[in-house]
Amino acid sequence: MPVEEVTLTTRFKVDLTDIDEAVISEIQRLFAEYQEIVNELIKFATSKHITSFVELHHAKYRELRQRYPILPWRYIITACRHATRIYKSFMKLKELEMCGKDRPVFKGWTVWLDHRLFKLDVESWRASIMLHGRRWVTLRLFHGKYHDKFRGMKLGEAQLVLKKDSNLYMDVSFSQMVTLPEINTNAKIIAVDVNENVIVYGNDDFVERIKTNEGIIRTRYFLKRRKIQVKVRGKEPRARLLGKYDEREWWRVREIYYKAAKEIIGRALEVGATVIVMEDLELYKKDMGSEELNGRIHLVI
Repeated sequence: MPVEEVTLTTRFKVDLTDIDEAVISEIQRLFAEYQEIVNELIKFATSKHITSFVELHHAKYRELRQRYPILPWRYIITACRHATRIYKSFMKLKELEMCGKDRPVFKGWTVWLDHRLFKLDVESWRASIMLHGRRWVTLRLFHGKYHDKFRGMKLGEAQLVLKKDSNLYMDVSFSQMVTLPEINTNAKIIAVDVNENVIVYGNDDFVERIKTNEGIIRTRYFLKRRKIQVKVRGKEPRARLLGKYDEREWWRVREIYYKAAKEIIGRALEVGATVIVMEDLELYKKDMGSEELNGRIHLVI
């Protein structure tokens, strides 16, 4: 039977009630330095047209190590990967004529952690992260019954996320090998086709449509952000408004697909379907219209 690796990411809120103020200040310093490094790397990558992580790492690693001597060296590596991904996404938007800026700017308070920068005890749900001087600090994670399913999975990378309300979160990825069911002549299948504004699913016995209006929602928020960029003066108010609408868009689209998935699974159980088949989305570059469509489809939810 075919086997496939499935990766899931879950979010934990960090309990800061027992954390010393000095540790909190050091974590905030980590975010500030990481943001500085990523933006410097983006600026350099833009000036040299570098899209390769290896090339960017070779060009800037030594210089950054000297400038940030007590910052663990793995943070510079993850920053190089982060900057490369941001620059590649920016170049794709430029090709689609969806961005008028000269270069991207990393404004988020997010720090990528690879497997050498954090440890996770899934029994007590405590995470340890490496700070300046290779000093480890342990953080207690708020958790619920939902997180129990991750205990037997393979631990992947993580991200620290600092919100404007000073709450700290950790997004952790887990993976496991899943045995896929063999599709035989007796299997009852439901096929799912995801389009920009509608999801169509069904089989020979029935066809259902779920209206999502995702394309309309994405366009509305895109236009709102454009207005904010043009009309709102001051970096901080503009960044605050842009962040607010980014988060609203993310939650709105997420809620739509959560409800759609619940409906499709419920219908599959109702009709006794044993397999749900999703379409394989590909990028098409035959004409500008299809590129714009794919640009919206591939926005990160």
